[in-house]
Amino acid sequence: MRRANYKVLILVTALALVAGCSSGGAKCRGGVYAESPTVDKLTVPDDLDRPQETSLAAIPPVPTNRERAAWTGCLEEPPRYFAKAGDPNLEGLPVAASSVAPGSQAEAVASAGGVLPGNIAGASILTNEISVVLANWADAWSARDADRWFDFYVSDYSPPGFGGPEEWRDAQRQRFSIPARTEVVFETLEVETSGESELEAKFVQRFGYAPDYRSVVKEVHMVTYAGNWKISEERIVDVL
Repeated sequence: MRRANYKVLILVTALALVAGCSSGGAKCRGGVYAESPTVDKLTVPDDLDRPQETSLAAIPPVPTNRERAAWTGCLEEPPRYFAKAGDPNLEGLPVAASSVAPGSQAEAVASAGGVLPGNIAGASILTNEISVVLANWADAWSARDADRWFDFYVSDYSPPGFGGPEEWRDAQRQRFSIPARTEVVFETLEVETSGESELEAKFVQRFGYAPDYRSVVKEVHMVTYAGNWKISEERIVDVL
């Protein structure tokens, strides 16, 4: 009976916390949380032990009037963890770190509403890491910087149809004399490890300028060389 009472106490505690999470006022768009009343402090019956409180999260201090004026959301919406690069940062959030160069094509895509490389919501740390590698790989391609682009591949990379790495590099340098651009659609990126230092990355790659894109689904096999991810195989698996 004592165990059952303890479970009831935990349930009451959870309900009390939810009920007390009222976002307080006209700034919230409404909803059940906005209408929840404040409840009295939890009291523990004499015949029960107090629940452990050492792991409870601390309640943040009440924001100042200036901070309240900047808040337009509601507790029914999850708070942002990172501030978006280039946006006003009224909440004082840390800006998401990214090794994508300022003014690069990938950053321009992000500022237009796309996903910022290295900050894909819900993705693993490895997927975000690979997204930054692919963003810089695409930037080198669009800049027609052959030597920088080659550095994203293993030193002996030679795709089918070429007699060796040097023949492939010479052919690519000739192609890079023609202006062009490419983008990686980071929302589509899927990364799956295939070994301790190997992975497969699948994503949509676009060529050209909106709205006249040509798009393909690409898979690349990557391995680590001295701590850096390098492309060892590359193939188009579908044309969109």
